[in-house]
Amino acid sequence: MRLHPSQRAGAPGYSLARQWILDLLKELVASLPSASLCGPVPFMAAVKAALLKRGVAAERIRYEVFGPDRELATA
Repeated sequence: MRLHPSQRAGAPGYSLARQWILDLLKELVASLPSASLCGPVPFMAAVKAALLKRGVAAERIRYEVFGPDRELATA
């Protein structure tokens, strides 16, 4: 999701637009029945941590790793 060029940091209305997007994302994350992740392990670890921090239960987070997953299993 990208902000309009006029909504760059410091532009009038930037904080309001940013907060609106963050609020929307919080609502969307809270309503997820589950989250399915696929990608590089560092990316998935960051997304998993963010989802857990925002209250998504660990059993609702699924992931697929094409290789060893030791790093993500402990994240």
